[in-house]
Formats: sequence, C-alpha cells, structure tokens
Amino acid sequence: MNLNTYNYDVKWFLPSVKKIDIVFGVQGKNQRNTNRGHEILIPDADIAQYGIFSLFKYKVNKFNFLSGVRYDIKSITTYETEAEHEEIEPIDVSFGAVNGSFGITCQLDSTWLIRTNVATGFRAPNLAELTSNGVHHGALRYELGNADLTTENNIELDLGIEMNSEHVSVVVSPFYNYINNFIYLQPQDSIVDGVQLFSYIQTDANLYGFETTIDIHPHAMHWLHFETQYAMVIGKKADGTYLPRIPGKNLLNTLKAEIKDVKFIKNPFVSVGVNTIFAQNNIDVAETPTLTYVLFNASIGADIMIGKQPFELTFGATNILDRKYFNHLSRLKQNGIYDMGRNIVIGLRIPFKLKK
Repeated sequence: MNLNTYNYDVKWFLPSVKKIDIVFGVQGKNQRNTNRGHEILIPDADIAQYGIFSLFKYKVNKFNFLSGVRYDIKSITTYETEAEHEEIEPIDVSFGAVNGSFGITCQLDSTWLIRTNVATGFRAPNLAELTSNGVHHGALRYELGNADLTTENNIELDLGIEMNSEHVSVVVSPFYNYINNFIYLQPQDSIVDGVQLFSYIQTDANLYGFETTIDIHPHAMHWLHFETQYAMVIGKKADGTYLPRIPGKNLLNTLKAEIKDVKFIKNPFVSVGVNTIFAQNNIDVAETPTLTYVLFNASIGADIMIGKQPFELTFGATNILDRKYFNHLSRLKQNGIYDMGRNIVIGLRIPFKLKK
C-alpha cells in the first residue's frame, strides 16, 4: 500500500493585553491510501481532517487560567476495492464536533502547586475501524470493521498536586474520563482464515485512575537520585464489566548516580531500574488474565569532550535477565508469542551550533 500524508499547522500569537494571551490556530491533515498488494485489509480511501481553535491564558497573582475552544471535522471517502473474500462496500462519511477546556493552576508558594482541568473531546472512527475486512498479519487476527460506528465523545476531569522542595519532589495526578460510544475490538467465537475473528463495536465507558511520582535526592548525597513512579487505570463499560486491553498497574523504581567529571569525561552517570507490572485480572469476558512480571534495566552515559565539542554517549540494557513475559496490551499474546527479551542499545548524540 501507499499512504501519502500532508499536514499543516498555523498559529497566530496575538500581543499580550492586560496579562491576557490569545492564540488562534488552524490544523489539518489530508491522506490518500492506495492498495498495491494482493491481500486487502482496508480499501483505497481519501481522508481529510480540519480543525480551528483558540486558546486564552490569563494570569493574576498566584493563579493561571487557561481555556480553549476547538471545532473539528473529518471526512472519509472510500472506493470499491476487491478484498480476498468479498468486495468492501464504499462509504462516504463525515464527523464533526465542538469541544472546549478550562483549567486553573495555583502556585500556593515556592513549594506547593495545585492544578485542575475539565475538558471535552471527540474522536472520529478511523478507516480501519470503519472498513477493515481481512487478516491483520501484524496482530495475527481477522479484523472486521463497522461502517455504522459513530464518534466518541468524552468529558474528562483531572487534578494535579505538586510539591517541590530542595531534596524531595512529589506529584500526584488523579483523573476521571467518561467516554460516550467508546470504540474497541471485541474477540468473537469464530475462526476465519485460520485466525480468530475480531470486530469493532461501541459502548459507553468510564476510565479512572491516577499517576504519582516521588523524586528523592538526599542533602548528604546530592549526586544520588531515587525516583518512584506509579500509574494505574481502571476501565469499565456502562454495564459495569471491564473493558478489554487495559494495562496492569505499573511501578517503576529508578536509582541514578551522577559521578564527578574525569578529565574529558563530563556529566557521567549510572542508572538502574526495576519495573514491576502487576497482574491484570480485571478483564473482559473474551480476554485472559496476565501475570505479574518484573524487568531489570540499566544504563550508563557521559559527555565525551573532544576539544570543545561534546559527544553524548549512552549504553543501555532493558530486561537484563531476559525474562519471558506477556504484556497485557500485546497483540500477539493470544498466540503465545512473548514480548521483547534482553535488548541492548548504544546511543550517540552530537549537539552543535551554527555561528552567525
């Protein structure tokens, strides 16, 4: 297949007036999808997306207010395309919506910050969700689209509490998201072309959870950083059952030591991490649970100075113990194919500046 994509993004920043900043913008994307192979999953299509928006920011004393409004429209036109089993019927559909957001940030003092935001949003079904009809070889399943899908619409509320002191930083961010007409892939009790059939359907859904980060750098050891990150999300359908493909709770502990410079070696560091992904037993009826697994990672790096030119060199390894595991979001889990084993990465970044 050939997919040609053209994007554009134009913003106009107005001069500040009485602590009010205003931005107007236009964004868009045009795509043309053309099949070249003998197996067809989605049809030939033209896709167009347009959006116009405005952002308003106002600051007074300890408060920052940020609001925005946006209008989007998306159109999808497909053409008669011979699939392996049957012809994919052409469609010509359009979706549009107006959405907005309003947020407040309050800097209580030099240590504490509180922010909150409420927003609406929308997502139009994409080409695959509307028209798929064939084997998705990257996921080893037969996917069947649904031309009757409608737009997803949501309302989301989040809260953030941040504490930043000389030796400790803490961020806690709970959220709640209600989605009307949530689109997802539902496994079916059918086998087509030797693989399981999956079809796109919709339901109202609730997603809620929180993220938190704690960064500790002791006074006696400024060169040492210990960071803990924890994230969880729960997804439920309107009938109270669980949504499919929701990740398990994730705990990441990282210990990083910043070492003293040695001659031409600047900013050296050593980092080790332990990533624990907990069992996911809150599953859809067509899913299987996923067991807890722990991954060990490490990296070292430094800026190598050759004259005045730095070369940022890093060596990293993930899943050092070569643990066999299944990620709950893996498309290949149902086929018994494990996720990535031990992986070693060498990185080199060379920053430079152009003089006038």
